[in-house]
This record gives sequence, structure tokens and C-alpha cells, in this order.
Amino acid sequence: MTRLHAICSLIGIAVLLSSWTTLGFGGAFEYEAAVYSGGPAFTGEQRIRLFPSAGSSVKNIPLPFPLGLFVVDPDGKALYAQAGIESPVARPKAGIFIVELHPVRASLIRGSTVFRSSYSLAISAHRDLMLVSGSYWNGTSPACGVFEFVLKDASVRQILSTNCNSDAAWTDLSLSPDGLEAVATDRGRLGLIDLAKKSVTSIAQGFRRAAWSPDGKWIAAQEASAPEDTVLFETHMFTRARTLGNSGVLWSPDSRYLLAWKSQLLCGPYHFTLEKVDVRTGDRQTIQSSKCKVIESSGAWMSAEISP
Repeated sequence: MTRLHAICSLIGIAVLLSSWTTLGFGGAFEYEAAVYSGGPAFTGEQRIRLFPSAGSSVKNIPLPFPLGLFVVDPDGKALYAQAGIESPVARPKAGIFIVELHPVRASLIRGSTVFRSSYSLAISAHRDLMLVSGSYWNGTSPACGVFEFVLKDASVRQILSTNCNSDAAWTDLSLSPDGLEAVATDRGRLGLIDLAKKSVTSIAQGFRRAAWSPDGKWIAAQEASAPEDTVLFETHMFTRARTLGNSGVLWSPDSRYLLAWKSQLLCGPYHFTLEKVDVRTGDRQTIQSSKCKVIESSGAWMSAEISP
């Protein structure tokens, strides 16, 4: 995992709901995993790679620009993203875009250009508000911290304040399903953010990333030190429930699995294979179509309806 984070920056990996069930997000999901691949630098080869559960080849969906920060729409059909750098001399596009994937189309979200130098994005289950960690420009000077951005009217409300001249920043924002709280990390601190009260309650220390499960019952958090195990916290009292092995704290939509990646001798030093980790038992299942085809990591999940 340490090597993986050191060599990778532009990819999103995601557990998908396979065709064995339907969650009401528009139908069953036919893919077990999806990968955002930035391709070689400045080549215009940005794409999403879809790994099928069985029986067909990996599919690719081209994207209009490289992604910087991004989060996936709850129904898995679109991305909310900041643009990455397209050439050595170009400046990235300002603002936050919604990138629809069926068909592919990018639109700037109204009022989003006030956010600059962001560290993390989170979108609510109802797609009506976004949390943004980073700097907000009010016209003359920046304010820094965590902000609530209401998409309907482009209104902004500051939830937490941080020092713009320090490295303090809440990262890996993840909203609860009801949109009232969020979990995030700040220099190893795992914290619970109450949006209404604009307050933070510390849950634990020594974590690098975290994510709220779609069913609201769990928070998966990755330990900052080796072997970087994943700890499950139940959200009733925010106590530790169990410790799993390493994972990317990326939830399947049914909250049954986390995504992990493993190195294998036959893949070489820079290619990996994806696994699904059962959060009840810790058992790991290899996603066969991904064998030796994953280079980098980050997080998302996609709907089968975006299939090309």
C-alpha cells in the first residue's frame, strides 16, 4: 500500500454492485469494479475502465479532461470533479464539474469557481449538497476550512475554519446517508463533523482515511501506520467493532464489501489485482477481470448503465 500511494496519483478504483442484486439505483450493477485511469501524462488518454464480473472484456469510457479531485454521484452515473492539468503549460479549469457518463458530457456547476486549492469533496445521497475542504475565495481574500455548498442555489456556508498558511486540512470527507454529519481525517485525527452545530467530535487517532457506509451503520477507517489495517467503527456509539486487513475503505453500494488491491509476483512491481473484502467475515474474493490490470488507486463506484 505504501508503494502504491507513492507511485500513483490519477486513478479511481471502485467496488460495484454485481448483477446478483438490485438496490433501487436504477437496476442491477453488472460490473464488480471500475477504475479511473489518467493514462500517460498530458496524452489525453483519460478514461474509466469497467471490469465485468464475468464473461466479457474490460470496457473503456473516455473522459473530456483529466480529473483532479473527484467524487461519484450516488447512483453511479456521473462524477463531480475538479479538472486536472492537461499540459505542462496549461492551468486547470476552474470550478467543480459534473461529468455525466451516459453520454459523456461535462458541465461547470454554477457558483463553484469560488473553490480553489481543494483537498476533498463529498456529495450527499440526494445530490443536493456538497462538502468541500480547502480554500474559498469571497472576491478579495481566501477563507479556508470545510464548506457546505448547496447545488440548487450555489449558496456556501462555512462549517469549519482552518489556517490558510498551515498544512491543516480536513481530508477524505464522507457524508452520512442523512447528510447531517460527515467523517474526515486531519493529520491522523479521525473526526465526526456535525454540520448543523459546526463542531467536531474526535473518534480516534492514527488514521489516514475514512468512509461512511451507504447503509449508515459503519465507518471504515484506514490506520496510518503499517500494516495499514482497516478498522470498522459502528455509528451508534462510534466504537471499534472489528479490524480487517488492508483496504482502500471504498464501500460497495450494499455495504457488504470494501475494495482492496493486492500485489502479485506474476503482475510485476507496478500492477495490482482487486479484491472484495467481506466486512462481516474479512474474507477476500479476487475480482478476476482485474488481474494485473490495476496500476494506481483512489475511490468511486459506477452504474452499469454507463457501459459504452
